[in-house]
Amino acid sequence: MARAVLESSVWHIWKERKAKIFQRQERRKIIVFRGLYEDVRELLRTCNWKSEREVNVRAIMSNWDV
Repeated sequence: MARAVLESSVWHIWKERKAKIFQRQERRKIIVFRGLYEDVRELLRTCNWKSEREVNVRAIMSNWDV
């Protein structure tokens, strides 16, 4: 889970920096964070979970509204 959030964060920050430098476009922070949140939710929806941790999976999914 932490790895997915880290990877998505790095991707969105890099993408925003690239747009800011090369295209002279800057988005509001809330828009960048919203994209990050949506990416993590999508990763959680498509993730294959091990069955022995079913209780923890339900808690994680409910925290992310999945």
